[in-house]
Amino acid sequence: MKFERTRHSKQEDTGVTVDIRVGKKTYVAEYLEGRSASGVQLFLIRCDEFFDRPGIYGEHGKPYEDNAARFILFCKAALELARRLTPSLQILHRSRLGGSAGAGLCARDTICHSQRC
Repeated sequence: MKFERTRHSKQEDTGVTVDIRVGKKTYVAEYLEGRSASGVQLFLIRCDEFFDRPGIYGEHGKPYEDNAARFILFCKAALELARRLTPSLQILHRSRLGGSAGAGLCARDTICHSQRC
């Protein structure tokens, strides 16, 4: 779904890309940065192969067949961005549906890092 620029937000390409492996394929995710109308710093993840579509989760009442891969890519890209930011994030917002995988990845990484895996 194309992100439409509004008078309340301005997105800038950060120039930062990351390779994200999903299954046997690697995709390139780009990071865009912007500000909300109230000045909150925002980051958007762009990967047109997965997200430049007419619908968010599907079309004509049917989900996209690759929704699981799309959510995995989004979660991995969000977590990679969180690792790279300084100062570190204060809030990592996730949605109920697709973001749940990110919580699992984040919890796994937190446990792994604390145990020095």
